[in-house]
This record gives sequence, structure tokens and C-alpha cells, in this order.
Amino acid sequence: MTRGMQLVASLGLVPVACFAPDAPVETATGTSDETSGAEPSSGLPSGTGSETTTEGPDESTSSGEPGPTTLGDSSSGGVIDADCESTDDCNDGLVCLDGACGLCTQADDGDSVCVEGYPQRPLCGEDGRCVACLADSCSGATPVCDPSQGCVACTEHAHCPDSACHLGGPDAGSCFDTADVIEVQAPGAFAELLGEIGPGQDRVLILGAATYTFPVEPGFSVFDIDGEREVAFVGNGSTVLEGSVGANATFFNATDDASQVYLAGLEWNGTIQSGDIPVLWVGPGAELWVDDSTARGTLQLGGGDAHVRRSNLFDGAGTPVGEPDASVPGVGSLYLENASVEPGLERISINGLLDIRYSTIVVDGDFVCGDETDGIVRNSVVLTGGSISEACEGAAWSGSAVNTPGFGTSVPPFDAGWFAPSTAVRFRLSPQGAEVFGELAQWEDGDPRLDAEGDERPLEGPSAAGVDEP
Repeated sequence: MTRGMQLVASLGLVPVACFAPDAPVETATGTSDETSGAEPSSGLPSGTGSETTTEGPDESTSSGEPGPTTLGDSSSGGVIDADCESTDDCNDGLVCLDGACGLCTQADDGDSVCVEGYPQRPLCGEDGRCVACLADSCSGATPVCDPSQGCVACTEHAHCPDSACHLGGPDAGSCFDTADVIEVQAPGAFAELLGEIGPGQDRVLILGAATYTFPVEPGFSVFDIDGEREVAFVGNGSTVLEGSVGANATFFNATDDASQVYLAGLEWNGTIQSGDIPVLWVGPGAELWVDDSTARGTLQLGGGDAHVRRSNLFDGAGTPVGEPDASVPGVGSLYLENASVEPGLERISINGLLDIRYSTIVVDGDFVCGDETDGIVRNSVVLTGGSISEACEGAAWSGSAVNTPGFGTSVPPFDAGWFAPSTAVRFRLSPQGAEVFGELAQWEDGDPRLDAEGDERPLEGPSAAGVDEP
């Protein structure tokens, strides 16, 4: 297998949060996130009315008459405010019924009162509030229901509980067809299944809580994704892929233009026996998406794009990446969101678009950029054993902590005392770390609203740089 060894980065993956956290929904105002949990929720942004509670006592008043109660209390018919002349006096999807703001389900025709009071939210939802859509009313290019906005595109696999989300490619924002879903029972089934996927076809391979071991012969790949195929490998957070990769071999190999590879809820341990060929390769025009996963092994861009979200990136072996002399940055785009890169990674090298938000990067060597580098590095921590190259000024740096002068708030070299031990997230801030990084960042539209553990970030005022909001 011959490739121009243009690096992007040496990246690996440890789940910083369990797979399928409550997922963000892209709206007209940016990315909205929910609180995380073990089970995927609707993925709807907060502030839509679905989490609203009411003020006022739950108990009876001193007169013995029932007082206003929390929303949805059937004993009061859902009454919240006994003083309204029209629905304009109500909020949070409530309607005015007989002088009181309450639930649309209490009306004879809930949809009609919603149409009258909320033209943009004309449906009476099951919870008694007026909504823009119902869960079963969205499909196609907009399969996710946001009660305040209507049907929107999926941006997380959790938005498509019966399959997976097309995160990129021509079908971006839609769910995979359930007919494309296959449950993989044994490692030997992988090669056969992939061989049956023809050009332009899609598959979602669902993996159980098991360890799949793959010995790889020199010059070969375990998974070649080409021919404009889109393949999602979806684990459950306890799915382990491991293999010792021979010389000039890869684990996942996205080679062709328009190939899409999605890795989610996985842990993989790939080691290179010899040579500088990566465990993960993203060729010209291909895209790799890695969510809520963990890996040991290198990742290189050869003209493609890599998106890494809520994952810990590392190379336990310190394997070199890029050209043997590390002088040629990888061509492509690198997106990191709530991602960590921990010591053991020899370097990051990129010549293309950088989009790094609320991430913590600690590398043994240098952060190297080529002359074509642009994009943003925002609200992140970037600590190197060497330095950040001058060409990295092509990206706009803001709200970040660095130990190379000129790219953000200067801090000393990496100190392990800044971070507390955690099995849930790498680089959770200790009290000492919170003092250093706690008020450097400022959330902006498009940034993740939750940190790597699912804790809410302040949307106004300062927040912590890096993956953790203490």
C-alpha cells in the first residue's frame, strides 16, 4: 500500500463520556446541547419549554382552596397562573383557558388553541404544551423534532435511535435507513459484510459489548471504506476493537473521495509493528467522524477531514506520524470538540483547516502548521513539550491557554496537578487547575454548550478553557 505520508495528526480515543449522550440539535441559532445521561433523550435544546417548571406552592392556600401548582398537576388541570386574558399573557407553550394559563390538553381542541396562540407552534404536545412538531412527525432530511423550532437535521447518532445519523456526505442530517442496519455477532463477519457493500451503498454495523481481535497482515487493512460508501460502526461504550497492525497496514482506511466512516461508542487498541503507516487513514475527499470513543494508534489525514467529538486522543506508543522527518504537515481539516489529546502523542501536524473548540491538548513534541493553515482554536488548552509553529498564526486563537507565547494566555508547561483523576473524562480540572484555566474562555455561538462530562457551560460570562467545566 503506497501513500503520500502527509500527516494530519496522531490521534487516539478514550471515551470521555458514555456513548450516545443526550445529543445536541443544530438550530438556526447554533448548536444546542442537553444534559447527559445513560440513555439518549430527545436531544432537544434547553430553553424550549420542555424543562419549564412553575413558581408557586403545590399545597392548598390558607383559604382552603387549591392554589396554583406545578405544570402538569392533573388535580388542578395544569393551571399555573390564574390571571390571563389571552394566550399572549402565557408562556412556555401554555394557553389561556377560562382566565388561567394551563395545558392545551385541557381544551376541547388542543391544536386549535395552539394555532391561535402560537402560530409557529400549532400542535398540542403530549405534555400539554404547544409545540412546533411531534416526535413521529419528522423524517427525511429533518428527522429530529425540536418542539420550539420544528423538524431539524440530525447531528448525533443518538438522534437516530433505530440506525445512525449521516453526519456528513450528500445525505448529511438524515438518518440511515433501518434496512441498512446489521448486527455484527463475530469479528470474522466484518470482512464479509464490508465486501458485500457495493459502491454508493450505506451500512450501519451495530457491535455488542465484546472484544473483537483482528490480526492484520503487512500491507493490508482491516476495513477499507471506498467507492463513495458510508459505513457507521456503532458500539455501546463497551465495544473493544484491537489488533496489531503490520508494516504498511491500516485498521480503518477511508481512501476514496466521498467515503464516509463513522466510529461511535468504540474503544480500539491499534499498534503499529513497524513503519509509519497509520492505524486510521483519511484519504482525499473522505471524512472520518469519531464520537464518544477511545483508541490507541495514529490517525493521519491525506487530504480528508477528521471530526473528533467527546473523545480522548492519544498514542500510547508515541509512534511518529507524518513524513519520517515530521517536516511535512498533513493536508486536510481537523475538527476537535470536547476532545483531549494526552501525553504520549509525539506531535500534531496540520496544513489545512483547524476547528478546535473547548479541547485540551497535551503533546510531547510540537504543534506544527503548514502555510495553508487557517480556522480557529477557541477556548482550549494547548500545552506542548516543544512549541507551536509560527504558521499556526493562520488560525484565529482566542480564549485559550498555551505555553508558547503569542497564541493565548501564557501558562507554565504541563503540570499533572492541574488535573484530577477521573475515569469519566481525561483532564478533569482539579482545584489548582480551575484557578489556572477556570475563567479564560468565553462561549460563542456554535461552541458546545456542555463539557465532556455533560455539565453545562456558562453561555454568558467567563468559562473554563478545555474539556472540563468545574
